[in-house]
Amino acid sequence: MSETQQIRPPEEVFDGDNLPDDLKWIMSHFGLPKSDPAVVLIAWHWYRVLNNQDAIHAGAMELKAVLDPRLQKFQSSSAVLEAVLPSLDKIVQFLTQDDAAMKAKVEGWQKPIEHVAESLEKVVRNIDRRWQEQGNAASIENL
Repeated sequence: MSETQQIRPPEEVFDGDNLPDDLKWIMSHFGLPKSDPAVVLIAWHWYRVLNNQDAIHAGAMELKAVLDPRLQKFQSSSAVLEAVLPSLDKIVQFLTQDDAAMKAKVEGWQKPIEHVAESLEKVVRNIDRRWQEQGNAASIENL
């Protein structure tokens, strides 16, 4: 925050001709002369309150400057969390399934994987057979 201000004596603060309108009204309403000690005391307290308001305002602005970026990060993080939450629910449901359900799913994958393996084996056998046929045909031509 800002540096602490030194308290000035009332005589330094008070300038009877340069008072705020509210204090001038008090003086005229109650018929107080500029030299009245009560006017000097009121003016001194008036300026002290104004200085404190400035210090409070400066502190509030510093606090706002620190908190605003943090609040923005918090808002963006909560938006990301809201976007991810449905996916997290699906993951939690998947992980909480019992062993029998997981085993049934895995066993369900076994037959399609076996079919793919059989198909690949047939393809490899056909390639091997053709390779051998081409190799024999080439060796006959060389004779």
